[in-house]
Amino acid sequence: MSRQEKTILTVFALALVLSLLALLLWQETGSDEPEILHLSVLLDGSEETAWRNFRRGADAAAVEYNVDLRYVYRYENPGQAGQLQAMEAELASGAEAVAVAPLDAEALTEYLRNHSVLQPVVAMGSEVHDEAIAGCVAVDSRAQASLLAGAIVDSGARHCRIYLRTGCGELDRQRLEGLTEALEEARVVTDTAILGSGSLDWEPGIAAVALDAGTLAALAEKLPEEAPLYGMGVSGSVLELLEAGRICALAAVNEYDLGYLTLSAAAGLVSGRYQPPELLTPFLVTGEEMFDPPYAAQLVPMG
Repeated sequence: MSRQEKTILTVFALALVLSLLALLLWQETGSDEPEILHLSVLLDGSEETAWRNFRRGADAAAVEYNVDLRYVYRYENPGQAGQLQAMEAELASGAEAVAVAPLDAEALTEYLRNHSVLQPVVAMGSEVHDEAIAGCVAVDSRAQASLLAGAIVDSGARHCRIYLRTGCGELDRQRLEGLTEALEEARVVTDTAILGSGSLDWEPGIAAVALDAGTLAALAEKLPEEAPLYGMGVSGSVLELLEAGRICALAAVNEYDLGYLTLSAAAGLVSGRYQPPELLTPFLVTGEEMFDPPYAAQLVPMG
C-alpha cells in the first residue's frame, strides 16, 4: 500500500469515527427542534368573547415560546370547587404549568398549600399575594375602580347601583371593594344587585355599574336608555355600546398584554426563570376618545 493510500485510509477512518461520535451525541441529546411546553389556562367561566383580546396576547406568547396551549372556559361543577377539579385534571394530564383566573383566591392558595403541586401555578387578573402562587399577572383593580368612581362623581350622580353576575370571581370582588370605597369617600350612596334573568330594579338618578364585560352588555339590554351606564371589561359588544354612546365611561386595561404576560410568566417558570409579579395600569375611556391613538391599540390590539 502506497503512502498516499495509507493517508486516504486514515482520513476516511477518522471521518467515520467522528460521524459515529456525532450520531451517538445526537441520540443522547435529541434533535435540534425546540422543546414544546404544555400549558393550560383556566378562565373564570364568563363568556368566551370577553377573553378575546386576552387570548390574542396569550396565543402570540404561545407561538414565541413554542407552547401547546389549552384553554378551559367552563367547569363541570360550579364555583371554585369546579375550577380546582379542572386544575387537577389539567395537571394530571400533563400540563407543565397552569394559569388561573381565580374564582376564590383564598381557596386556591389553601389548596396549593395543602397539596403537593409540583407544577407552577400563575394567578392572572386578580392580585394574589401568597407564596403558594408561583407567579402573578394582575390588573390594578384599585386604580381601575378609582378611575371609574371619578367619572361617576364628575357626572354629578349621588347614587350608584353596582350589578354583579352570579358566581363572580376574585377580580370582581377586588373591583367591588375598591369602587365601593372610592364612591363612599366621595359621599355617593352605593348598593348592589345581582344580575338575573328577570327585570332589574332601577330608578331615575341612579348610575348603573357593571364590573365585567358580560354584565355590562346585559345591563345595556335590560335597563332603559336613559340609565347612565358605567363599567369595566372589554368585549366586542361593549366596544359597540361605547362607540354608540350607550356606555358613559369604561375603565379598562390592555387585555392583550394581560394574556401575553401571563403566558410568558408561565413559560418562564417552567424553564426555571424567576418571574416577578406584574401589575397592569388601567385607563379610562369614553366613546369620543376610544379611537384616539392612546386607546385604540389597547382596546382593539392588532396582534
